Order: sequence, then C-alpha cells, then structure tokens
Amino acid sequence: MGNGSRNLLTIRPIAQVPDVKDRIERALKRSAKVEANAIRVEVSGRCATLEGSVHSGKERQAAEQARGSFQALLPSTTD
Repeated sequence: MGNGSRNLLTIRPIAQVPDVKDRIERALKRSAKVEANAIRVEVSGRCATLEGSVHSGKERQAAEQARGSFQALLPSTTD
C-alpha cells in the first residue's frame, strides 16, 4: 500500500428525460441549419424522436446530430 497511486472517480447523475428533451430543443435552436420551430422533440425511455419537416439533407443531418449528442444521457432500460 505505499505505491502512491490513487483512483479518483466522478459520479454524475443520469439526466432526467425532461432535461434531455430541453437540451435537444436548445441544440436545435442554436443550429443555424435547422428551423427549430418546425421540429417537435419527444423522449420516451431511451428513445428521443424528432418529428417535423426539414427542407434539405443538411437540415436533417443537423437535427439528427442534435438528437444524437444527447441520446447517451438517457437512462438505460432493460426489457
């Protein structure tokens, strides 16, 4: 026991579903490539769903990136 090494852990709480929904919505609003008001965000379990209309492939990609950025924050479930 005198090797001088330590293990430091940081424990972060899992984000709550409303928080993840809000984060995705804010990311959409920040993106200049997406008309955020045309997209509705729904979060259920580990699934975040975006519904609405986009005008180009770049808008769709930006919306998917916004969702994907926070998907890992959703609590895991076992079915």
